[in-house]
Amino acid sequence: MDAETLYPFLQAIQNAFPAFGLGVAGGLGPDTLHLLKPLIKEFPNLSIDACAKLHKSGNALGPIDWEVAGRYLINALQLLH
Repeated sequence: MDAETLYPFLQAIQNAFPAFGLGVAGGLGPDTLHLLKPLIKEFPNLSIDACAKLHKSGNALGPIDWEVAGRYLINALQLLH
């Protein structure tokens, strides 16, 4: 997740389509949510997605590690609220 690279794309979408919701994904997990801080300030309604980082194997097709998913949820709520 590279907030600096994503920022101009999110800004362009928001300017062109203000009714659209914005979302980001890519390497997000309980230990990488801090990478979103610059984006959350500018886009407070940003949706986020996590997948592979919630699996012990790193493979999105494997079983979810519910302990990791719980930490992700807690960290995301703290960041977004």
